[in-house]
Amino acid sequence: MKIEVVYKGCGEELQNFIFEYCETTTLADLLNELGLNPLDCIDKENNLCHYTRGENVYLAVKYIVKDGIVKWIVPVEQCTIEEYLNQFNLTSIIWYKPDGVGACGIESFWSFLITVINGAYTTMDFIVTMVDSFNLGKSVISYISKKFLHIPDGVFPPVDNEYVNQFICEKKVWSIDVFMYEFDLDDKEFARFLLYINGYIYDELTNLYFFSNELHMRNKRKYNEALQEYSNSLNGTLG
Repeated sequence: MKIEVVYKGCGEELQNFIFEYCETTTLADLLNELGLNPLDCIDKENNLCHYTRGENVYLAVKYIVKDGIVKWIVPVEQCTIEEYLNQFNLTSIIWYKPDGVGACGIESFWSFLITVINGAYTTMDFIVTMVDSFNLGKSVISYISKKFLHIPDGVFPPVDNEYVNQFICEKKVWSIDVFMYEFDLDDKEFARFLLYINGYIYDELTNLYFFSNELHMRNKRKYNEALQEYSNSLNGTLG
């Protein structure tokens, strides 16, 4: 199999390559073939991220569905080119050298959510109201800790909630059963919570959740306001 690869360094002209690969060829193999440093790569579609381990910075794919279940922050050494292309419906690979490297995003939202569920933050904002509405309990804390914060194993860095939101919003329609299977999730109320805050509306006739851009934008604004208020409360406490 062959794929067109386009790469642009800072201040450099576009470089075009035709890369031959097989079903086991990884993105790391592509980097090695082209002589590229992981620090020098980011993708046009914003599906890659960098993460740190000690003093080292690594390149990963934000998420890949393997065997029907989403895997978060998949190192390029563990992601095949075929998986990468299929996950994001790509017909070519367009990478460029970033101006700067940012590591995987902070886990502040998950910490915020855990704090709310534990009853340690009760300011009546959007997230607090949603936690009460969906009656989220201790099982959600266990799931978040294991799947998103990677506690206690710490094998991978925490998963930025924006990566989770990006994955969810790739589909305009979700079945709750498919959603729970792909997320390896048993708590239906937490599944409904994640769908709702990302702008999905349940349709009783079809038993499906449909994306609403209006709800998405409204919830995103409320969600960001709540997170900012929580952050301000922490800064006030620390101050």
